[in-house]
Amino acid sequence: MTSAACESFDVSPSNAVMAILQCQNQRARTYASLALVLRSTSLPETSITNALNNATVTFNEIGAAVNEQITRLPDRLANVVSSLQQMEREKLQVTVRQATLRRERARLEQTSGGADGDAFDGRGEVEVSRELAECTREMQRIVEGINACMEELQEELEE
Repeated sequence: MTSAACESFDVSPSNAVMAILQCQNQRARTYASLALVLRSTSLPETSITNALNNATVTFNEIGAAVNEQITRLPDRLANVVSSLQQMEREKLQVTVRQATLRRERARLEQTSGGADGDAFDGRGEVEVSRELAECTREMQRIVEGINACMEELQEELEE
């Protein structure tokens, strides 16, 4: 179902771009749903793992559909979409890392009042917060790159 939602049956480059943009919309919806689960600090780990697994399957299906569309694009646009695909993979990795760090920080705050050195891997709240800030900066870089790719694809449609 997922890949069918972003497939194009007309093989023109503009229709391929439209299909890719539809895929990106579907990715955004999936991220929004996943973010709700990942932001929770009270859900059991199994619920979080299931949500991640489901999102990963959806992202893989979307990625496969986008890869099918890449073959219909001129090289310049194919490179843009390939970059987009790579950034989306990075975004998922950073999203998961941020969620893990947020849960770790919340546990620290609950178990020790945030005293340094009590995290599960020996890190304290200060270290976890520093890593979370690094993830936030990395996510900003990724989102800016994704937005630049999306703008380029949108401009292609307008031509």
